[in-house]
Amino acid sequence: MDAIKRLWEGAAAAYGSGGRPDEDVQTRLRGRALHALKFFTFHPSTPSPVVSNLMQTAFFACATTLPFSIISSDGVRNAMQVHTPNPEFSGFLKHLPLISEDVFNGAKTMIATLRARGMIKNVSFADILNGLRLGPLNETETVACLNWWIGVTKRGNSLNLQWRAQLLDALVISITGPHEKMMKLSDAQTFLNSKAGESIIPTDGPLPSTLLPMSITGSFDPEVLASVFPWKQLSMADWLRYLTDPEVAAANAELDITNSASWAERVLTVLAQAWPSLPETAQDDVVKVLDPKSCIPTSTGLKVPEQAYFPSVKLFRDLPIVTMPSGDTVEGNLEKVLQSLGVRKHVELQIIFERSDPTVPRVRLANSDDRMIETGDWTTYDLVKYLVSIQSTLTPEEIERLCQSSAFLKESVGQKQSTAGARQKVRVMDLYEPVDIFRELGLPVIDWGADNQWRPESDEGKFLWWIAVEDLND
Repeated sequence: MDAIKRLWEGAAAAYGSGGRPDEDVQTRLRGRALHALKFFTFHPSTPSPVVSNLMQTAFFACATTLPFSIISSDGVRNAMQVHTPNPEFSGFLKHLPLISEDVFNGAKTMIATLRARGMIKNVSFADILNGLRLGPLNETETVACLNWWIGVTKRGNSLNLQWRAQLLDALVISITGPHEKMMKLSDAQTFLNSKAGESIIPTDGPLPSTLLPMSITGSFDPEVLASVFPWKQLSMADWLRYLTDPEVAAANAELDITNSASWAERVLTVLAQAWPSLPETAQDDVVKVLDPKSCIPTSTGLKVPEQAYFPSVKLFRDLPIVTMPSGDTVEGNLEKVLQSLGVRKHVELQIIFERSDPTVPRVRLANSDDRMIETGDWTTYDLVKYLVSIQSTLTPEEIERLCQSSAFLKESVGQKQSTAGARQKVRVMDLYEPVDIFRELGLPVIDWGADNQWRPESDEGKFLWWIAVEDLND
């Protein structure tokens, strides 16, 4: 056995520290060792078994100055350091010396004798920990180890929690790929949902250092992982919190949702994909994370949600309208996400009618001291038409404010359409229909524009009558 040991170590030296000879050399040396084991195997003697037993005892008594040696998966070792093979451990205990299957099956009588004498033992949990501490596992080996532990848990071992902590502390993973690193399993906190075989959360962007890679967790049921190990699925809100952390965002401007419109669109698309399956509480968490962030791509740059407007809002040309860099339309789940985040479907009335008020939190737009007078690129007809389109979204407070606001342009005296310099705003209840009879009587009529036909039965006409009546009722 000493000669076999020297040959093994000499062949393994070419593969560096911890290396092993190639498979052909291993097979040849195991064959020599198996021959020796068979030669010194003592079978029952007849007519009396005493003779065989005495010879066996004398043989093993010879191992006084040197330990009894045997071939293992890691070369010739002291039999006390070698364990019987177990398929459960073959996938991840690469450095733990085990009896190979060919030796175990080829020298069953000798192996049984060694086990009876306590010289070869089964793999204990302490052996597993020692084997794991000998070196890191790759992803495939880690999967095998986790599968073994899930099996232990299913058998209901009473020491599960105590053993689990020791196991996770001993296991180090060597992660390959674009994010190559070493990771202690006790540092892991989260994993990605792998039910569909792939995660909704993109793995090519920033991810927490405490996240287990999909190469390991992808083959497991997420519910099993969460029940057996002290980990949880990486939620959408947790991912967004990490993504928007100032240090993480500063590390790569292209993957900062407040700096890159393309990345912001991708994140919003991911949210839209996940939105239908998210519980209401999870949706609320997402809103809390993104609500203060300038993460909505618009025609005037990235904006916080409450400063952005849906494409259906076309009252002013300088409004920050949601505009995806890819050109995709805002519809379906994406629209639901944006609406939940607070993207506006209509222009607030104070932006249309009021002067800037620093005490009122609202969107700040260029030249917005008085939109009715300053812009000059739309008419009262445009305003009323827009108000009709958002009528169902107006709150009672907004309707009351609309009734009381001097917001509607009046024709200048003697003209069917006012010039920009002569326009005046009054309340709707102080105006009359833009028809000649009222003009001839010298009454103030609404400035409806020469190109727009006044029809009292139209939606616009009914709307004006409605808010006028509301005002009178008040």
